[in-house]
Amino acid sequence: MQYFNDQDLQSVAAYLKSLPPSGKPLAPVFTLDDFARKKGALDYEVNCSACHGVNGEGISGMVPAFAGNDSMLHDPTNMITAMLNGARAPHSAERQTAAGMPSFAWKMDDAQVAGILNYVRSSWGNQASEVKTSDVATQRKQSGAVNKITSSSAQ
Repeated sequence: MQYFNDQDLQSVAAYLKSLPPSGKPLAPVFTLDDFARKKGALDYEVNCSACHGVNGEGISGMVPAFAGNDSMLHDPTNMITAMLNGARAPHSAERQTAAGMPSFAWKMDDAQVAGILNYVRSSWGNQASEVKTSDVATQRKQSGAVNKITSSSAQ
């Protein structure tokens, strides 16, 4: 879309506005208990805050903000996939350096991924549905993401 002219953009916008709403109801809002909130906050700070910011503010033009980002409040599939497989922003004429996010599949088990996503999806004014450990497990299997590394003493 970086090469669209104004008429192209107006045409796409007009088309999208002409589509009827999906009618799909939103999933119920999930509230974290105190233990899960504290654990999620710590895991987020250690693993995510360097890029996404302590307050979910992101880095303008490079790393998505979580605070006030309505796109992440619906189906969590893309967020789960990004956590498990990593992600890379597209290279464009405006942004020559595409930011990348590493995979956390090797480092986190399904419950840890769900915990961070639940923290993000319920912090900074966000109110989204719960990401269940089973959702992450299903996505891990479907996407072929590696399992968390375990030590021989942990087995």
